[in-house]
Amino acid sequence: MSLPEPLNLRALLGPHLGGHTVHPGETAMIGRLPTSDVCLMHEGVSRRHLMLSGRAGRWYATDQGSVGGSFLNGVKLKPHEPAPVSDADLLRIGPWTFRVCIGPQTRGGTSTVDDGSGAGQRLSRIDTEQPALAGRRLRLLTRCIGRLGSLRDEDTLVAAALDVLIEGTGYGRAAVLRPGTDPGEVSIVAVRRADPADHTPFTFSRSLIHAASGGQTFVLSQAPGQAVGVSIAEMGIHSAACAPIMLGDAAAGYVYLDARAAETGVERDAAEFCESVASVLGMAWGNLKRGELERRQAELTAELAAAREVQQVVSPPESGRIGRCDYAAVSRPGVFVAGDLFDALTLPGERAALSLGDVAGHGAGSGMLMALTQSHLSAVLRATGDPAAAVMAVNEYLCGYALSGRFVSLWVGMIEADGWLRFVDAGHGLWFRRSGASATGPDPTLPGDIPIGIDPQMRYTEHRMKLAPGESLVLFSDGVVEQRDPQGRAFGIERLLGTIGTGTPGEMVRRIFADLDAFAGRTNLDDDATVAVVTFTG
Repeated sequence: MSLPEPLNLRALLGPHLGGHTVHPGETAMIGRLPTSDVCLMHEGVSRRHLMLSGRAGRWYATDQGSVGGSFLNGVKLKPHEPAPVSDADLLRIGPWTFRVCIGPQTRGGTSTVDDGSGAGQRLSRIDTEQPALAGRRLRLLTRCIGRLGSLRDEDTLVAAALDVLIEGTGYGRAAVLRPGTDPGEVSIVAVRRADPADHTPFTFSRSLIHAASGGQTFVLSQAPGQAVGVSIAEMGIHSAACAPIMLGDAAAGYVYLDARAAETGVERDAAEFCESVASVLGMAWGNLKRGELERRQAELTAELAAAREVQQVVSPPESGRIGRCDYAAVSRPGVFVAGDLFDALTLPGERAALSLGDVAGHGAGSGMLMALTQSHLSAVLRATGDPAAAVMAVNEYLCGYALSGRFVSLWVGMIEADGWLRFVDAGHGLWFRRSGASATGPDPTLPGDIPIGIDPQMRYTEHRMKLAPGESLVLFSDGVVEQRDPQGRAFGIERLLGTIGTGTPGEMVRRIFADLDAFAGRTNLDDDATVAVVTFTG
């Protein structure tokens, strides 16, 4: 799958407003640390608060175990569990609320009228203590509550609310708006007019919308003997009202109404009625958003579960004996489907074949590519018994498919009965040889080969070394050494070398993961993590 489109965060509320962009292929850490990609300096924001990541054509938000929590469309995210993010979502972190905009930011909104300098206009907030609504409008509101609670899509929800507003307020025009991508712009969700023959443009007061963005309903009216504002007056508008549609602490949109010179039937309590409808619409809108987030999460869970089931089918047991070697291996998926692969098999002549690799990218696509690579590699190794020939065959096979930028770093080895190791390192490099208490990594003078799936003509090089009885090979994926603790420090190879100790392959693998979990402070890791230990027994 392709990379996602750029993700833009536009601050709607917060101490400092502005925008941030995350580009495809990047991750962005949001937190209080000065080194964060998006630094939010406030005591309500944790040092490492939330990570945004784009994988397999979608964007995800993952709370990093923050103290105050992260909220998507008013729903608190579960720590360390990725939540799919869509365009126009609201993301709250501490005192900030951001609107998510996915894709190129082109001007497509409607400009509001800059009427802040109109000396004759009067901007007033409606009373907090609302008077009782007239009986007819109370019945309309009751009907509105019942209908909006039963609707299951945004378009019909908004249409029903606008119909009630036109019927119950006396205003000539009603609209539901969203904040635009640029200051001074709004996006029109839907419009209703009392007169179907009315085709005059709908003009929106910037000062009125700005006032309502704070969470309360405002009315813009003509002061006695004065015009409302030059631009507004040109349209003949004598009254307008704006009520915020709240999701949590932020205005996700606005209900906007206006009346013009010939429209004199605006009800006395129209603004209060407008606020009540906006409140009901906000609750119904919030329920839809929560349901949508639950649906996204369920789809992601089902997708990942299916991919993991395929992986389990092709994976070998976590421990056993191959040729003249004992092995143990654990592969733990991160927050997404694992792209790690490990295989171990016995070939004729008491030879042990093993492989460990990592598919670039995450998600179900990478998981399926891992299973495809592993099954094909196993078949070729059984047929040829030649690591270099097997790697070249699988490389040519993968290059025949459009992999959308994916490739596979891979280590493949064959341990003969006499202890000679023949291996190919195709861009992996994460392994070392352990003898007693000492460990040595790959020889830095060895030429490095590129991962498979890039160049179908690549000729891979076989290397050789002799293992003594009791010596072990330790292979691992980058998710092990790149795992970070709550302070953002990486586990690293030096910590891995100091952790493994001695013992059976199973004891060494368990010790590594115990230390890795303690280091991370949790068991669900950031990325796929695989460790395999193979000991030649002679």
